[in-house]
Amino acid sequence: GEPVERTGLLGQVLGSLHGLMGLLDDTEALRAAYADVCVTLGRTVDVHLPGGEVRRGEALDVDATGALVVGTDDGTFAVAAGDVVHVRPA
Repeated sequence: GEPVERTGLLGQVLGSLHGLMGLLDDTEALRAAYADVCVTLGRTVDVHLPGGEVRRGEALDVDATGALVVGTDDGTFAVAAGDVVHVRPA
């Protein structure tokens, strides 16, 4: 497949807890990843999905599976890191 670009360590944070295990030994990386998520939550973001679709909404939460929960006028959707090409402030 094509290389997938991520914004900072956000992809790692939004991935499975498996993906976080390596960060537990690297407190600086973990802190940076956590800060990335904190900065993202509450912001309007454009989620760029494979295939070129872009969905805009407010980053609301990270759910128990590590997916980013985004709120739109139509409700909410959860997007896993593996399904994201970019998450950018809108």
